[in-house]
Amino acid sequence: MNGNLVDAADTYITKLRDLCEFIASQPEIGVARSDIAIDVRSFPVDNCIYYEVVESSLRISRVWHSSQDPIALHI
Repeated sequence: MNGNLVDAADTYITKLRDLCEFIASQPEIGVARSDIAIDVRSFPVDNCIYYEVVESSLRISRVWHSSQDPIALHI
């Protein structure tokens, strides 16, 4: 059973890494979230990635499940 959990974790991490690389290549693709904070954007998938572009780098603020309340982020 632990092997399945490790495999699932590896798959999840790979998916997040690939998604972050995709967002970094097109940072404007995310939705502007001025309701949370200035310059914060989100990209919804199974989980929602909240990020900012800072000095041409992507700064991930949070990765939250889509059922969680983004206003509670307190970025």
